[in-house]
Amino acid sequence: MELALTFKKSTIGLLLFGFLVTAQSLFPRTIFFISAIVVLGILFGLADYHFPLKIVSYQTLLIGLFFLGLFVTLFPLGNYQTTDLIRDMVYFLSPVLFILIGRYLSILQVSFEKIIQWVIILSAILSLYFIGHLIWVLLQLNVTNIYNLRNQIGHGYTIVPFGLTLLIFTSVIKNKFWRVVLSLLMLSHLILSFSRSLMIITMILVLVLAMEKKASRKLISVILIILLAAIIFKIFEEQTFIANFLTKIMRTITELSGSQDWSSSQMITSNWRGYETHQAMTEFNSWNIFHQLFGGGFGNNIYVGDYAYLVGVKGNSIPFLHNGYFTILIKQGVLGVIIYLAFLGLNSLTTFGAILRKNSFENRLLLAVFLIILVTTYTTTGIFTLENGGFLCVFIGYLAKKEQVSIWKTSLT
Repeated sequence: MELALTFKKSTIGLLLFGFLVTAQSLFPRTIFFISAIVVLGILFGLADYHFPLKIVSYQTLLIGLFFLGLFVTLFPLGNYQTTDLIRDMVYFLSPVLFILIGRYLSILQVSFEKIIQWVIILSAILSLYFIGHLIWVLLQLNVTNIYNLRNQIGHGYTIVPFGLTLLIFTSVIKNKFWRVVLSLLMLSHLILSFSRSLMIITMILVLVLAMEKKASRKLISVILIILLAAIIFKIFEEQTFIANFLTKIMRTITELSGSQDWSSSQMITSNWRGYETHQAMTEFNSWNIFHQLFGGGFGNNIYVGDYAYLVGVKGNSIPFLHNGYFTILIKQGVLGVIIYLAFLGLNSLTTFGAILRKNSFENRLLLAVFLIILVTTYTTTGIFTLENGGFLCVFIGYLAKKEQVSIWKTSLT
């Protein structure tokens, strides 16, 4: 009877995980966040209303980052809109919420193998949806460059690199035919999304998961796949989309650099991310020592003039930069950046130490997640966006405490 009850709770937890991953990929931000709150409430009830006081190492740093933003908001630099204030509070609190969801999945003893299966299957389904949408857009609309195309179909799904690498480095899907079909489907998604961030995530996962002798053959297979993709790019590099993408890759550093001549509207449009950074640093340098140290607080936006439309924002200010470190610098100052780096750095070192003691697949995957967040916070907004952060933080909460599930056994029966 007790075993059956535990089984039912873990099954419900697995279903909720699948729902959450799908919701993150397909639902609007507000609906997804509300869905996450509901999921957390259900998991809290399934765990007999126990609240884990510790969900991940150095969690006080992440929570402290949120309260730092609240504190500085008491000393505003200007008139903040209530909606901007609430939005920032939600975005900076959401990582803690999603890590807690992952922790409850661990407490409910949701099978790691089942989670991997769901990630692979959902990645394949989302890849199929993405490719179908891409084909429909190409047939229906006159799309001539990569930027117009990505505006129509989006930037791809963060879960897909995980699905592809988990399929390659595990054997949860044993049928060789389906392994090949699913691999090709997800690889097609990665290539056709023209997303540098997804490629970076894939590379980090491959390199970290291959930190084990038995994985050497699989690493070779992955390298061959990457070479094949590079050859395909080379063959079709004269085509508009591929040429656009290769140009986009080559100027990645320029886009992220704030040290350019921003008097040209063409330069701003072509290297928008760098212009964001330039505007953020201009604003930051105009502040007094207090706000440089502690930030401008929640609700503080970055002035970009008439170019806010480039990211679909009305007015002349944007709430977040593509570079997450500069976003934190504006919201929570130098201290906030230090706190965030300390959270990621200390957890990465702790996980690496765990790998040295026990080189398990779970530990390697957890290290990969922390490194992905560390790197992609520079190229995107990191875990402070509902579109990307939710899935990564659920993995942190689940994997960081997976080995301590046994202490909760009695509370689940």
